[in-house]
Amino acid sequence: MDVIENKLDIKEGFIHNLPIVVKLRNSEQEHYAVVLNPTDDYILISPVIAADGRQIEIREGERIEVATKMRGILWSGFCIIVEVLKIDFEGIWLTYPKVLTKVQRRNFLRLEMSFPVTVNIYEHDVPVQSYQGYCHDLSASGIGLNMSQPINLMEGQQAVAVFSYKSLDENIEIKPVHAMKYGAFYRVGCKFLGAERTFIDKVHKFIVQEQINMKKGGLY
Repeated sequence: MDVIENKLDIKEGFIHNLPIVVKLRNSEQEHYAVVLNPTDDYILISPVIAADGRQIEIREGERIEVATKMRGILWSGFCIIVEVLKIDFEGIWLTYPKVLTKVQRRNFLRLEMSFPVTVNIYEHDVPVQSYQGYCHDLSASGIGLNMSQPINLMEGQQAVAVFSYKSLDENIEIKPVHAMKYGAFYRVGCKFLGAERTFIDKVHKFIVQEQINMKKGGLY
């Protein structure tokens, strides 16, 4: 098994509950999953969810690209689908990547951080409900939230995330794409809608600066 930077073995990097980005069949479209059970030989991940909330069909024997963050560095590698579980329990067994390489693509820039987020639900521009949660991770394309309950949108409703954290003071529409139960709370993945280039650049700049600050502080 190859060793990646900071003497971290690939198998040691794929820990339980690790969020991963999945790309299929040479496509640049991003999908999402979570590591459920890393064994000595294979990795069990959750079903793969698209940005619009659809569950993606995965075929046994298929080669996929996975990307994730380990020790503060973004890595990607290729895995083979070994088995797709659909009876009693849904999940996907895949091989460990033989090699992990640093990811330079901006769309993989994601940072774990915690700050309060309010999600306001509107129906025909009228506020009808409000949720409170905390950011778990942030990228220019979306935000992961820890919440006491999932966000369920009815037809005609829209969700707006409101947060203020350091240099980020934002009010932006989101679309919940998946929700997974973690003990007493839900991990809710949301996609930003209508994000303009100025917003994307601002988030990228913020994430890079936070990574620099963390390295200077010796956090990773």
